[in-house]
Amino acid sequence: MIGATTIVATNVVMMIAGMVDTIVVMIISGMIGIGIGIVETTDP
Repeated sequence: MIGATTIVATNVVMMIAGMVDTIVVMIISGMIGIGIGIVETTDP
């Protein structure tokens, strides 16, 4: 019983960590894309 609960808890933690990683990657790639867009717009 304890073992199954630990496995479920670990899966939930891994899922949350994976979601956070995905969100962070999306934010970073978005910031890089915006930065490139600003550079291309301001650069003559």
